[in-house]
Amino acid sequence: MSELESKIISFLRFPMSVLVIFVHSMNTEFSEFSIHTIYKMGQIEICIFDTVKVSISRIIGHIAVPMFLLISGCLFFKKLETWNKVIWIEKLKKRVNSLAIPYIIWNIMPIIVMIGLILPKQNCNILMMEYITSIWDRGVLSTFWNARGGEQNTYLGFKLFVSTPENTPLWFMRDLMVLLIFSPLIHWFLKKMKYVYIVLCFLLFLLIGTPSTGVLLFFSVGAYISIFHLNFITICKKNKRWIIPLFFGASIFKIYFYGSYTTSVFVSLVNSLSIISGIVCVFLLTAFLVEKKNWEMSSLLTSSSFYVFAMHMHFLVWSRMIYFSILPDKSEVNVFIAYLFAPISATIALTMTYYLLQRFFPKLTVFICGNR
Repeated sequence: MSELESKIISFLRFPMSVLVIFVHSMNTEFSEFSIHTIYKMGQIEICIFDTVKVSISRIIGHIAVPMFLLISGCLFFKKLETWNKVIWIEKLKKRVNSLAIPYIIWNIMPIIVMIGLILPKQNCNILMMEYITSIWDRGVLSTFWNARGGEQNTYLGFKLFVSTPENTPLWFMRDLMVLLIFSPLIHWFLKKMKYVYIVLCFLLFLLIGTPSTGVLLFFSVGAYISIFHLNFITICKKNKRWIIPLFFGASIFKIYFYGSYTTSVFVSLVNSLSIISGIVCVFLLTAFLVEKKNWEMSSLLTSSSFYVFAMHMHFLVWSRMIYFSILPDKSEVNVFIAYLFAPISATIALTMTYYLLQRFFPKLTVFICGNR
């Protein structure tokens, strides 16, 4: 991995976390009509608001997790170009501190927060018993695997059960840890099949479309880059003339028809191309800022990125509650402002609390954030 690639990865850590917050900021308060239907109805103001939301949360935002997975694949298979069991075991041991322990801690954290919210209430004993009973009934260990979930339609017509742990955004960390355990198989497939294996992973993602198939695809792409000594930035620069137009074309399709298209392989293809080309565009932009403009990310922001990501759901909800308690009007303008206000204020609050934790409890902060 080149020095430029290392700088780009370091630079992207905080923006990727913020993008995930924006993704979850759009989970509510979205128009019941598609954007192109709203446009035809002449409601230009709503159309503009929803276009901004989709652009940030469903196009740029959906690049964040795949980009993290691609980077994870690159880093894990660094020095594993030729398979070495000793190095593999050593890498797994390091991931215990950087992935497994934080994963356990931050899936317990929402339970602690909920208990803290219940305690001040008058009927706290009853509420506490109901809450603990609900966790016990579903299975305590489900906290770390499938605390919630539901069926998802695939593009082949059948349904699959998709689940998340207690701290919902950590679902891809769960899947990533599974892939790390089975990484010898990924290495073997890549060595034997090379790009054919990546094509098969892409088809799996295209036809099945579940989050786990995306984890497999983008982690494998990162592994491919490391195993075959590819310079990803150089590849991006060589193909930018057709990838950048592809990203904008796919994005325009997603924006205009968002909310109206049905589940189909074509829609899945457009979405996949939007994500893949979007990753390339983000790397190109970041390479320009880092290499040509000498931009650097603050060390505080870089080190706080995991904390911001892991804790953001509660802060996001609280930010929305505070905003609507002050301005309860549910007009389109106010809802749009809330959409922007909640993730921005949550990010600021999280960064400030991380700074305080780092200053007064440095060892604890390093431990809960995986030695980052």
